[in-house]
Amino acid sequence: DAPHVRYDEIEAIAELYAAGETPGVLLYRPHHLLAHPDAVDHERSTVTVGGVPYGIKAAEPICDLVTCEEVELADDRVDPLEIVQGAIVASEDEPPGVGLVHGYRFWSHIGWFSHIGWFWSQGSPPTGPGFDPPPGFPKAPQADAPVSAAIGLIDNGLDKKHSWMSGGKVIGAVSAGTDEHAAHGTMVAGILRQGAPGSTIHSKAIRVSNSSIEETKVIRALSELRDAGVKWAVMAFGGEDVGAYSYLKEAIEKYTAAPFGGQVVAAAGNLLDGDGVGRAPVAPARYDCVLAVACGPVSGEVKEYRTGTGPPESSSDYYGWSNGGPWVDFIVNLDLRKEYLFTSYLTKGNTDRFAAAKGTSVAAPLVAAHLVSNRPYANQAGLV
Repeated sequence: DAPHVRYDEIEAIAELYAAGETPGVLLYRPHHLLAHPDAVDHERSTVTVGGVPYGIKAAEPICDLVTCEEVELADDRVDPLEIVQGAIVASEDEPPGVGLVHGYRFWSHIGWFSHIGWFWSQGSPPTGPGFDPPPGFPKAPQADAPVSAAIGLIDNGLDKKHSWMSGGKVIGAVSAGTDEHAAHGTMVAGILRQGAPGSTIHSKAIRVSNSSIEETKVIRALSELRDAGVKWAVMAFGGEDVGAYSYLKEAIEKYTAAPFGGQVVAAAGNLLDGDGVGRAPVAPARYDCVLAVACGPVSGEVKEYRTGTGPPESSSDYYGWSNGGPWVDFIVNLDLRKEYLFTSYLTKGNTDRFAAAKGTSVAAPLVAAHLVSNRPYANQAGLV
């Protein structure tokens, strides 16, 4: 729903999503490519792929986390996808020629009951079949919590008017409370504030549309977090890489590697139908350098698989809407909350609102909050 982003229906793209084998939506900027600097000739204003030069209007380095420049093709009739398909890249170990600007979508849902959103502004939350808020909710995050590591939230902004985001605990890109696009980020931030109340959230608003964000914006945001010394980043979104090389993966590998040693926690992805096991792993959660968080009725609230035991691969171990597989590091049991976590939502006027949300988008910050603050997962990230 943004003018410079398209849902491409070219056959090569459609094949990737045939029979629902790949969750997510592929977006990219028309007439834009990510190109290795060796392929870009600034004097001649060309990018060369497979020995063929293409005219470009502009070329701009993204940041030092990736070895590439974003180039805009001069001829609107030239399709970036066709160029990428024609490029021959021997392996991910060799410098890539070109890549598409990928897009990623968010992974959460607000609960619905008789077509009325499960969010409320005052008093006790509603109760009923399948709707079981924790005792005493909503309760403000602990004000005197010990200081813990800062957390980067790469999302679509958040509502700075909400009382949970006050007290200097949120800095960076925020919304005034009237921007509906910030709903997702506000819910994710609410989970972080409950589970890691001593942390400061560094918000990076990078949305392209209400439901999607762009790879180059993610990379730049990650670079800004590193420059600010923020060593934790939450990415509650995902999609499918297309092509032989991922510049986002390159950026995350550099962010997580020594000497900086950052950590990225990402949502494994939601599926709108069918079995999550055996579906295509989504980026960035699937990368080895990222902690991937899925959802399922595991024993206890959270099951960790970083010890080498490996996550289960049976469909019964994941909720039908959760992606999963051997690349997952954590499975969160949302069944203890009837598949929903309770969190902050967009304010209305000067009144706080709260929501019941489910999805790997809210499971990922729960895990991140635990790891950052060393608090127990129990009772919704230590809420009660």
